Amino acid sequence: MKRYLLLILILTLIQIMPLLADGTTATLQQGDKMTFFTGMSALQQAYEAASADGGDVITLSSGEFTAVTTIDKSVRIVGAYGLDPNDSYGTFIAGVVTVSADNVKLEGMYFKKDVTLAEITNCTIKRCWINNLKQSGTHTNTLIDQCVVIYDYAIKTGVNYGIKNSTIGGFVGGNTTDIVANITNCYICLYNYGSTPNISQPYAIYKNNVIRLHTTDISASVSFSAPSEFYNNYFYRTDESSYSRYVSYSFVGGCINIGNMSNSSSADRSTFFYPDTTSFQKTGIDDTPVGITGGEGFNKYPGIPRVLTSTIDAQTDDKGKLNASITVQAEK
Repeated sequence: MKRYLLLILILTLIQIMPLLADGTTATLQQGDKMTFFTGMSALQQAYEAASADGGDVITLSSGEFTAVTTIDKSVRIVGAYGLDPNDSYGTFIAGVVTVSADNVKLEGMYFKKDVTLAEITNCTIKRCWINNLKQSGTHTNTLIDQCVVIYDYAIKTGVNYGIKNSTIGGFVGGNTTDIVANITNCYICLYNYGSTPNISQPYAIYKNNVIRLHTTDISASVSFSAPSEFYNNYFYRTDESSYSRYVSYSFVGGCINIGNMSNSSSADRSTFFYPDTTSFQKTGIDDTPVGITGGEGFNKYPGIPRVLTSTIDAQTDDKGKLNASITVQAEK
């Protein structure tokens, strides 16, 4: 409880400080010690002050921040909100980011440019928007949760790579049979822009996803092979405007196929255009929500309380005290 109240205090101060400093604010929490930084470079300043030993938490206000180009400390960075590029309350990160430390947690931020995963372990990204999620080495135990990722290159080298409750505009590069991913409650596009008619990658265990099949090959049909497994997914097949081609699919080579369904006729591709921005309304075949609101435990607010309103008296009362009132909302 003491820690929770401390976090509320942090967010309260974050709400107040921009009014005084006329800019964005970052708070560095190191145990019971808190340090405040202001301005567009506040994130960079807070990160530089963070311990190299890891475990520190950086909390960001709304607004735009200069990116930490290389995250080589085991920190947790939490923004105010990151799932809507048009939300004035959002936390926006300008510049390319590379994660090169283990045990990094990123939450509640809209990344305007690429995020690259180096050779790391135990990276968690939650409630973020990433245009290009890339990789520069083998990353292990990465979790993407409640995110929008327009293009995912990171699956190519992800060992025990998990994606859940997310919207993925497309996977680029595929993976190999020895690093099968786990994709659950997502709204995704599987596509092939080459001359080969099969879409066998990425290899993954797919559960309760809505999957759009997309190919530019005029004669293509889609086939999936082992070791991929498909459980209770809804395959959404569309006509392509360029080729007027209805994409069919099949499971071959021992690929597991249990409880999967698809629309029975051609569908208007405009209802499933990626990158998807309407995933909030989608459900799988068992009526479970998919996309960034899918699965269990979804909450668009970060785990650290988000201050919705705060009022502070301009003058002290007869006892010399300032009266303050705040309203917070946090993950349940």
